[in-house]
Amino acid sequence: MPNIQIILFVAFGGAIGAVSRLTVTQLLGQWFGRGYPWGTLAVNVLGSFFIGLLVGLWSQAEQGPSSAIRAAIIVGFLGAFTTMSSFSLDSWELLRTGDWFKAFSYMGVTLLGSLMAVALGFYFTLKN
Repeated sequence: MPNIQIILFVAFGGAIGAVSRLTVTQLLGQWFGRGYPWGTLAVNVLGSFFIGLLVGLWSQAEQGPSSAIRAAIIVGFLGAFTTMSSFSLDSWELLRTGDWFKAFSYMGVTLLGSLMAVALGFYFTLKN
């Protein structure tokens, strides 16, 4: 069982991540309309980029942040900021309404975009 400090750090990071996700998805919904899940796509790809970037930076650092800080950022903030359940629901809604092109383009762009974002974030940390 994690110690109480790590639990509290993750809870704090998660609260900030969840509110950030809500804010981003609502703003993008207002800007681009609700016909395509732009907000969920954005938070998943952006969160993937930052997890790749941070893991890359921390793997090269002589001394990175404490395990509590890492857990707060990765598990708490980014875990709450990104969302597999919303991705699945958005995909299901597009499939259920028969919008096959939007559904499969959304699923493909989210999965490939998120994977590429992790790789890009990690790539930025490499020293050439």
